[in-house]
Amino acid sequence: MAKDVLAGAIDLSKLSARLGKPIQGVLGYSFLRDRIIQIDYPETKIRFYSEWPFPGIRDAPNTVNTIAMAFRYDDGVLVDSVFINGQKLKATLDTGSSGTFSLTPEGVATLGLEEVARNGEGEKSVGYNGEYESKSGVLKSVRLGRLSIESAPAAFWSAGTGHDKKKYQVNIGNGFFKDFIMTFDFRGKMVVFEKVE
Repeated sequence: MAKDVLAGAIDLSKLSARLGKPIQGVLGYSFLRDRIIQIDYPETKIRFYSEWPFPGIRDAPNTVNTIAMAFRYDDGVLVDSVFINGQKLKATLDTGSSGTFSLTPEGVATLGLEEVARNGEGEKSVGYNGEYESKSGVLKSVRLGRLSIESAPAAFWSAGTGHDKKKYQVNIGNGFFKDFIMTFDFRGKMVVFEKVE
């Protein structure tokens, strides 16, 4: 049971229309901040834990199929060590995004991908703030812990689409998470990715 949860009113009609199903609300940080939750993407289940379900994993080395990462919360779940094309960037783990990897204008500039972003195929997306356009492309490599991905599809967000002054350079969404069980400890600021084979 949750008590005294901060709430806000937001129009989710465009997002509902895009997804083809009604969305009545979004669970945010005011609800999650003291909780441990697990999103089992392959089984389409959410679990709530009273205690951390991975004894000892905080000190265990990462493997290819299990990645434990510290995060901080600053208007999103932020991790400081995601490597895109060999360069270290800050990322947000965005369970509200249907995308895979999306680069902010700052991320595009940091990686020197302005020309790729200009010439990519346009695609329309919709978020909490309405509709916006991005360009599609491919990243040479993405690395989180010991997990490496080659030729990863990505979206390049254009300047002026509401992504210009973010605290991260890359947004990682459900298109990537779909193969994982993800456990977020909002109290201890730790996330574990478990790849389902």
